Amino acid sequence: MKIANTYYFLLSFVLTAAIILNLTPLFYKWQVVSIAADTIEVKRNNKTLKVRLCGVEVPPTFQKTSREYLQNILGKKSVKLSFVDNSKVEVFIGKDEKLINKSMLIDGMAKYNSDLCPSQSILRTAQEIAKWEKIGVWSSESQGL
Repeated sequence: MKIANTYYFLLSFVLTAAIILNLTPLFYKWQVVSIAADTIEVKRNNKTLKVRLCGVEVPPTFQKTSREYLQNILGKKSVKLSFVDNSKVEVFIGKDEKLINKSMLIDGMAKYNSDLCPSQSILRTAQEIAKWEKIGVWSSESQGL
């Protein structure tokens, strides 16, 4: 009984804090406004946020290529965001909810950054595939070989 009371107290505390702090719930649809290499700006209900893709880091020499890649996939579409913290997100698109962070890594458009993302094992595996295939940032041209 004591554990249940503690659980409900903590749950009500978290929900109250979320309401007071106006935290954004997971998986609301957001409209893509602009795209940088590993950052996107999104808008929902007159609220605009600039967020960084969790687990993704684009080298300076690959910024333009990665931005064009994201623009081709995202354009001005609606996306679903899973917030890792106030500025980092996992981005999902389409009916099948494709994880864009994974797509960037598997296609060699970025390197894995060890942020504490919910999908970090998937992201690490995606990077290993790109490394093995020597594509994008892992190609011999990008590595200066």
